[in-house]
Amino acid sequence: MNSNIFISNITTYVPNSRKIQKNNLINQENIIKKFESQKRKFPLYSLNKEYGLDNNYDGTNLQFILPNNSLPISLNETSSDLALEATKKLVGKTSKRDPLYFAYCHDTNEPSIYLTPALKVKKKLKLKGSIPFSISHQGSAAFTSSIFLLDTLHKQNSKKTFSIITTTDQVCPPHPRIFFNAYPKGDSSASCIFSKDNGQYRIIDYTLHSFSATPTPLRWSITDYNLFEEKLISITSKLLDEFINTHAIKWIIAQNLSEYFIEALEMYTQKNELKLFKRTIATSSNLLTSDCLVSLEQAEQTGVLDANDNILLLQVGPLSHIGLLLLKKERADNFVYLK
Repeated sequence: MNSNIFISNITTYVPNSRKIQKNNLINQENIIKKFESQKRKFPLYSLNKEYGLDNNYDGTNLQFILPNNSLPISLNETSSDLALEATKKLVGKTSKRDPLYFAYCHDTNEPSIYLTPALKVKKKLKLKGSIPFSISHQGSAAFTSSIFLLDTLHKQNSKKTFSIITTTDQVCPPHPRIFFNAYPKGDSSASCIFSKDNGQYRIIDYTLHSFSATPTPLRWSITDYNLFEEKLISITSKLLDEFINTHAIKWIIAQNLSEYFIEALEMYTQKNELKLFKRTIATSSNLLTSDCLVSLEQAEQTGVLDANDNILLLQVGPLSHIGLLLLKKERADNFVYLK
């Protein structure tokens, strides 16, 4: 893939870390009763019901253990509020407010499904003339999906050279923070510039992959989850094999999915003489769609990435979606697009 598209100006917003409390879990003790008669008050519960999903995700066949470590949790800010903070930092850095598109990527939902979060951020930040759209139900691979869409859309417009991508998640009921042995889900947002003229990281290649998770994860036992994770690691390894056989890769920045997943990647990178970057913030939490971007920003700040390094972002999960995005660093860490 011969690419002339780039990403730059990565900015993130990660809430303060705190320990998970029991009321952060969705279980029989705090499940909302008779929400059907209050659909406007509890739209996410109603949405789950429409899709035939359980809202009382109590993990009947297993015991969830509250982790002792802290993770980023937003108590008052919704996913769109987090997105607003990250995008505001980006706009302040670039000093330009006329992107062609504004891509809003998320895995979790806004507490109110009557709100259009992408439009909220656009209006609050006065991104006049930009076309907002949202990407969801892609798991943590929504960022790679946005690259695919913007790559296609920008080919139809030769005048404007850049767009904004924002990833954001805030876990709220009825979605669970804790899922078997996976790292608990943390809240965060990240934002960056997508451009086709120049930028800090050239996009060399990307791919998306998904597979069915059966039986439905809402019915899984711990055995089902362990079998699924083995399958996920196997599929991920095969996708990585294809990339390293095609491209010279130095770094892998991977989704912080679980301790077992990261250990498997460490063995893979050692075997193939690759470097695995491990961040030092939110080390035991999965930041969903923003996870790899938070790690990439820290890799920049620590100065471990050199010019011409090929860096593979591996976005995985939280279930059966995988996105691989290969970047080549072309500008210094202090490069700013459009400043």
